Amino acid sequence: DIQFIEADGNYAYLQTNSKRFAIKRSLAAISEELAAPEFVRASRGILVNFDQVDRVSFATGTISVGDRELKMGKAYHGEIKSRMPRL
Repeated sequence: DIQFIEADGNYAYLQTNSKRFAIKRSLAAISEELAAPEFVRASRGILVNFDQVDRVSFATGTISVGDRELKMGKAYHGEIKSRMPRL
């Protein structure tokens, strides 16, 4: 149910379809604990569930998840492209 996880200082916010949860843990620690292949780093402060992604735009540097537009870091474009299906 997790759409994405966003870091903010000493806290991380887990966003689901209906709720947002705050936990006191770093994004790196959460990523390590999840060890789930569907989660990919979208930027330094965002970990996104690629199964929940609706649209990716490299032109604008954004990822659409539900009703949210998340900024994507250029350093993470390669990883995101590798997750996209070939047409």
